[in-house]
Amino acid sequence: MEDLRRSLRRLVVATVMLYLFLGGVVLTNYLNGRTTNKALCALRADLAQRAFTATEYLNKNPTSVSEVQRRVIVGGIINQQRTIVALKDLDCSDNAPEDALKAIGTPKPAN
Repeated sequence: MEDLRRSLRRLVVATVMLYLFLGGVVLTNYLNGRTTNKALCALRADLAQRAFTATEYLNKNPTSVSEVQRRVIVGGIINQQRTIVALKDLDCSDNAPEDALKAIGTPKPAN
């Protein structure tokens, strides 16, 4: 009878330790996920701001850059917009200025 109680105690202790370990793993994954989400939200907001600034520059200064420079800048804007679209499903309610995402427009063609 004593052996049975000892075995049950060991089993209970092992089970509690296993649950504590699994709880630690879940907590670590949750915190890492939050950090990753914040980083991706910051990236999305940065890309939105860069695309907005570049578009604004091209629209205000249509003749100040050569056609080759314009194509490079527009290509960069398009790539930034693609990345922003790929990150659109992120929950960035606490992180990214959504106004910057909405403000991105399409560059006007050179005159």
